[in-house]
Amino acid sequence: MRSYILSLRFAYAGFRHALATERNLRLFTGLYISSLIMAALLDINLRDWEMIIFSGGIFLSVELINTALERFTDAFDAHSRNIHSQAIKATKDIAAGASLICALAWAIILCIIFLPNITSLRIGGIGAGI
Repeated sequence: MRSYILSLRFAYAGFRHALATERNLRLFTGLYISSLIMAALLDINLRDWEMIIFSGGIFLSVELINTALERFTDAFDAHSRNIHSQAIKATKDIAAGASLICALAWAIILCIIFLPNITSLRIGGIGAGI
């Protein structure tokens, strides 16, 4: 049990470090929290909650893996005196591409869920008198 708690502490420390040092991760985390707040305000159904939580969580996880891979490749490249710089660049670009695909999928899911809910508010609720 002690090693499990220690592992959780290391994971939490890694997430805090990434949040403190990575501007994009702070932005994406803020957007994720905002999407959860919007879901609560729109009172969406359970299935939509699951999709938002899962897709946003996957995106943030891929972004963290991308960050870790960038750090590792930077350290490796510095140690090898830039011998592998083309391969390092390709590795970083591919990892960033994976993050981009996750971000796009998450954005599409958010649009599919939120746009009909916002439109129905505008048509039948808040915006009807405008």
